[in-house]
Amino acid sequence: MDNNSNLAEESQINDLISEQSYPCIMAKKVSQLDNIHYLEGDDLQDISTNKIKKILSNLYFQIDEISKSNNEYHSIIIEFKKTQVESEIQFEKLLWDYLQALHDEDAKTYHWNKAVDKDPNSDFFSFSIKEEAFYIIGMHPKSSRAPRRSKYPALVFNRHSLFQKLREKGIYQKVKETIRKRDIIFSGDLNPMVQDFGGSSEVLQYSGRAVDQEKWTCPLNVKS
Repeated sequence: MDNNSNLAEESQINDLISEQSYPCIMAKKVSQLDNIHYLEGDDLQDISTNKIKKILSNLYFQIDEISKSNNEYHSIIIEFKKTQVESEIQFEKLLWDYLQALHDEDAKTYHWNKAVDKDPNSDFFSFSIKEEAFYIIGMHPKSSRAPRRSKYPALVFNRHSLFQKLREKGIYQKVKETIRKRDIIFSGDLNPMVQDFGGSSEVLQYSGRAVDQEKWTCPLNVKS
């Protein structure tokens, strides 16, 4: 059994996604294909250069491995088992500080993915690592949304290209409606931050906290 299999077995997120009623059918498919790649992130609060370089090295390896596959259904999950989260606001700050640190180091070597916008306010923004675009999902024990409630804080990197493929195949709308219906059953109501792909900036959904779209500003500073 490889290291990723060991981490998957130890992860509560894997159990959560495997629940029959879990709303995100795309996450379920990735899990069923055994295409969730788990990484140990240590402490989400530790954004020292050495720690960021270490996790980036692991991310780069997984991105290279994923690029060899013709299947778009892949996700990378970094779990932070040493981090205590007390609130959604605290997690949101930790998430953006961490993504900023990843970007600052990544930008020393790689450009932003050319298929997406690097302006966080843009409807076509997506986070970029090693010139690969990702839609980020934050998960933690204090999340107000049941599908985002995990035992340990985690960052989920979903391939942006998957959403593009779904649209090209003409099935994105059907997938979206199915997930929304399942979310209402699983959570009791629809996530107020859920927007249509390309209808608003995806950064509004990264942390999972409901924010005022008119007042909230994404803190990410993308280097040119």
